[in-house]
Amino acid sequence: MNRRNIYKERFSNSKDNSKTILIISLCFVSCMLLLTVGCLVYLNKLTENNKIELIGENYDTFDNYYVLISNNRKSYFWKSVFEGAKDALDKNSYIEMLGNNLSMEYSTADLMRIAINSKVDGIILEANESAEMTELINEANDANIPVITAVSDNNISTRKSFIGVNSYNLGLAYGQQVCNIQKKLYGGKSKSSKTTVLVLMNKNSDNNMQNIVFSGIKDSIKNSEYQENIELETVAISNNAPFAAEESIRDIFIKEENIPDIIICMDEINTTCVYQGVVDYNKVGKTNIIGYHDTNTILTAIDRNVIYSTITVDTEQIGMNCVKALEEYKKTGHVNAYFDVNISVITADNVKDYLGDTDETIND
Repeated sequence: MNRRNIYKERFSNSKDNSKTILIISLCFVSCMLLLTVGCLVYLNKLTENNKIELIGENYDTFDNYYVLISNNRKSYFWKSVFEGAKDALDKNSYIEMLGNNLSMEYSTADLMRIAINSKVDGIILEANESAEMTELINEANDANIPVITAVSDNNISTRKSFIGVNSYNLGLAYGQQVCNIQKKLYGGKSKSSKTTVLVLMNKNSDNNMQNIVFSGIKDSIKNSEYQENIELETVAISNNAPFAAEESIRDIFIKEENIPDIIICMDEINTTCVYQGVVDYNKVGKTNIIGYHDTNTILTAIDRNVIYSTITVDTEQIGMNCVKALEEYKKTGHVNAYFDVNISVITADNVKDYLGDTDETIND
């Protein structure tokens, strides 16, 4: 065999080997392509369902995701508002008490920023009148996130609606209770000097609304036969830090030379703290408490004649109206600017009707 034939045979063998490798490569690529397509089809079928199984649990998908933001979300008051909101939800909507599942505490303003950045579908907010809060509500509105304020308002913002108590009527109710105490305990006249009434204002809440409440208290007393016998005073109580309210109220009993005859509380925390202070400093029967809200602790204190009376609002009605306002706005683009909530007065005469009706074990 000559050299030319040898080279020709080697070239032919090499060419056959290249064809074999090419065929094998094409088969491998085709198999991988088919496998990839099959995996994608299977994955697509898994994610087509509305429920995704994760860690053994089923999670529903919803059309609307709302959040409730409160300065005191762990209080029974706001837990009850949240329960009312959940009860009013459309079946395709979901609501969360924002902050409950976060690893650290955030301010109301920070929670607003989280909600806006999360692109939620609506916000229920315990607002205040600060410039920062106004800006955040307006920012949410610019992002097409409707904000409904509850209990405390910010009426210069672009919030869509406010759900709460008529502040002036609330003040009238407080004032009427002061007059009732004056009449019942002192026969309409003060013992030897004027009856002192201390109104606890919340340093961290809406000043305008509190001022309206105070005006209602003054007018109620002014229009009664006891105006000459009653002297009103106010003090600002801070609750923006753990035990801040307790410390401020304790100072009233320690530093005051003359403990007030009547103390008016405008929230659940202050009511509970004053009740505890009256017991701790042996002032039961000497200081009369007009409280706010209807926890079992407050109701039991009324039943034991430690708290004279309390003003309660329908917290579940607040939550329900907030959700109704959100969903009405989402559907129509319009909603009433204000929804009034009912108030009731609980005294020793009717406290039995309320005892046992509250559930303070509502989960966080």
